[in-house]
Amino acid sequence: MNLSAPFLCQFFKEPMDQVIPYLDYLIGNESEALAYSESHNWGITDITEIAKKLANLPKINPSRRRQVVITQGTEPTIVASATDSEPSVQAYPVRKINPAEITDTNGAGYGTPALLQTLNQKLIVSFHVVMPSPAVSLEAS
Repeated sequence: MNLSAPFLCQFFKEPMDQVIPYLDYLIGNESEALAYSESHNWGITDITEIAKKLANLPKINPSRRRQVVITQGTEPTIVASATDSEPSVQAYPVRKINPAEITDTNGAGYGTPALLQTLNQKLIVSFHVVMPSPAVSLEAS
């Protein structure tokens, strides 16, 4: 599931909370993660800590560990994986690429690269940001 927008985390808290126990993958950006934390009175503003807490929320099917992907524009993308104790965290650097190299940014956001890599059963290779408008793309592995 994608957190989709900060206002959804604030005004649709209960429906989100009903779905989260069933999620294997939760994707969002830093604004959405902060809004989720604030709406739940966690008192956490560190994106990595929010991702870890989201990863370890209760889950109906514990045989598949939840993965949380939080993008942060040009800052590293955080991927937290649930464990029995402290979630494991990976930070994937984002590098700027020349806007002239981009032909289509449809589907570039919302964690699409992470989802595509997961579906292809590959490791996430890298996240890129096009300036001045953010976009994300995959680098061939």
